[in-house]
Amino acid sequence: MQDPFFPDTAGPPGWLVFDCESIPDGKLLQIVKYPSEALSPEEAVARAQAEAKANSGSDFLPVTFHLPIAITVLRVGLDHTLQGLACLDAPQYRPRAIIDQFWAGLTYYRRQFPGQVKLVTFNGVGFDLPLLELAAFRYGIAVPAVLGSALPRYGDWHLDLMDWLTNAGGLSTVGGPQPAFEVARQTGQDGGHRPHGLSDVARGPTRRHQ
Repeated sequence: MQDPFFPDTAGPPGWLVFDCESIPDGKLLQIVKYPSEALSPEEAVARAQAEAKANSGSDFLPVTFHLPIAITVLRVGLDHTLQGLACLDAPQYRPRAIIDQFWAGLTYYRRQFPGQVKLVTFNGVGFDLPLLELAAFRYGIAVPAVLGSALPRYGDWHLDLMDWLTNAGGLSTVGGPQPAFEVARQTGQDGGHRPHGLSDVARGPTRRHQ
């Protein structure tokens, strides 16, 4: 079976770091929230965002009303080298094709490298994975090899850095990850440079602190 993410990449993989981008689904918002009003999808989004901002101070809508439009996957080797970078279904960026490729890739790595490959996300538990699970449901994509087991679905093969940095949500995330990066810099745990991404954070302490 060919790797759906990196068909030409060699070397033993250790981590798959991924992030996705999404947009509010105006058609779904109109059907669910404003069924009796003749709103266009764009008007439904604007109305829902205004209501959300009035209620919470943020116009970011719940994940259930989002549609994924891009997913980027970074493959990191067991030796921490970068082995590949893929933007799924580029340059067409078709939502269904993106979701098909994503879950086919996770199924492939789950079967081919059991216990070896770990997923790495930032807020994957709170947003990215629920978004992609709902998208699979939307498009009728069955993923029994990944989603068919009892909870927790991803067990010890998923590292959510937001969950890790906030002690499973016990610490406020106001300010985002930058304060943690600054602490790493001041204590020398950044290896003398500012972290540029999730792979740097996942690498762990430098030799000075081991």
